[in-house]
Amino acid sequence: MKNWTKKRDNEVLDGEGFYISFLPEERPVDPISEICSGIARAVTGEAEYVESLTETALVKDHIFYILNGDFRKEYEGIIDQGFDTCLALYNSQKEDHSSVWSTLK
Repeated sequence: MKNWTKKRDNEVLDGEGFYISFLPEERPVDPISEICSGIARAVTGEAEYVESLTETALVKDHIFYILNGDFRKEYEGIIDQGFDTCLALYNSQKEDHSSVWSTLK
């Protein structure tokens, strides 16, 4: 098993010049961020836990390739092969691409 590092709400696995970020199903959400992101929801003014899709992101040069779901094991098995191999995994999972959060639409 690879060494994932906890960073804020995410778990991060570093590759050479890129990283994989995993966001679990439930996470604290800042109401101001919710408003700014255009998500319609009543806010209380306090952070609250909300149900949310689990996401696994491949990140390089501030570009986020996000898959809906937990792909940690898949990325762990190939991260040492480099970014292009990880990008091929992302591209092979078209049905799981996040149309909301990925940098490239």
